[in-house]
Amino acid sequence: MLKCLSMLVNLHNTLDVSLGICSTSITSITADGTEIPLRIPIVAIIEEDEDEVGARVPEFSASGFGSTESEAIAELKAELGDLYVELIDTPDDLIGALPKRWKQGLINLVMCDGE
Repeated sequence: MLKCLSMLVNLHNTLDVSLGICSTSITSITADGTEIPLRIPIVAIIEEDEDEVGARVPEFSASGFGSTESEAIAELKAELGDLYVELIDTPDDLIGALPKRWKQGLINLVMCDGE
């Protein structure tokens, strides 16, 4: 039994290291080349493999990819910014329930001028 437990612990530790998964906080998004600060940081999941790095925010179905973590995060911030601009410009009666939740979530997160 102890041998099995030891093997499971070793496997778990190996998978944690080899999967290359961690998280980081996003404190701004980017729209049309302009950085937009957020009231509250968004947690992004970073996944790294041999070929590329991915950054994603499942709450908004947004992701970015690049050859480095910085590139992936920059792509993610741009995707979130594009989503924000698109949803702000679209009347609520023209979008579905999930995009409405994304819109409200982003509106709540984005810092307004003077804050």
